Parts: sequence; C-alpha cells; structure tokens
Amino acid sequence: MQTNKDNKNRKLENYLVYGMVCGLFGGSLLSTIGMMVGNSFIQIAGFGIGFSLGMTLAALLYYYKTRKS
Repeated sequence: MQTNKDNKNRKLENYLVYGMVCGLFGGSLLSTIGMMVGNSFIQIAGFGIGFSLGMTLAALLYYYKTRKS
C-alpha cells in the first residue's frame, strides 16, 4: 500500500488546518486592533472573520494546486 509521501498527493485536510491556524491568528490580530479602537463588534467578530477567510483561502489554494497537477 502506498503512503501519502509516495503518491505526493496533497490532502485537503492539511490545507484546511493551515488555513484555520493562519485565519485564527489573523482574526486575533483583527480583534486586538478592534480592542485598541474600542469597537466591540470587531473584537467579537474578528475570530469568525479570520476563521472563515482562512478556510476559504485554503480551499481555493487546494483547488488551484490540484487542478494544475
């Protein structure tokens, strides 16, 4: 049985995990900026916005990487 390293197949799960981590980091930065400005909506919604954008960008990146190969 071939492993993932032998096949060189990219897995969607890996892209989504990296997208979630980067998105949550960006969301925390956005929430920090919202705290400095004093806008409570940005403080609360920053994590959700970052999470959503991170997963969306990861899925798009996976689509473009696997489409060309």
